[in-house]
Amino acid sequence: PFAGQKCTLSGWGKESASALAYSNYLRYVELTLISVSECQTAWTGYDVDANNLCTKPEGKGGCHGDNGGPLVNNNNVLYGLLSWGYPCATNKPDVYVSIARYANWINERAM
Repeated sequence: PFAGQKCTLSGWGKESASALAYSNYLRYVELTLISVSECQTAWTGYDVDANNLCTKPEGKGGCHGDNGGPLVNNNNVLYGLLSWGYPCATNKPDVYVSIARYANWINERAM
């Protein structure tokens, strides 16, 4: 994964912070990756490091119920899982667990 790359997040979360119910259908949104340093600047005082990926806040992103949702590239390769952020497409990046950083750990336990 690299900064500027387009990815897709999907999930069953709410459509907005004020929505009363979760989505009845799987929703998706195209997002752009940003650098870890740009994400750290946006989240000063929070734990963002090389184990994370972040997406650019463009008025769209994860919302309540989307945590754990997959972030994939255009070839449907899993890059990350939505971990945290300020919900519902605010002006802060969404933060993901980087699958590549944990691939060995995952493979050791999956085999």
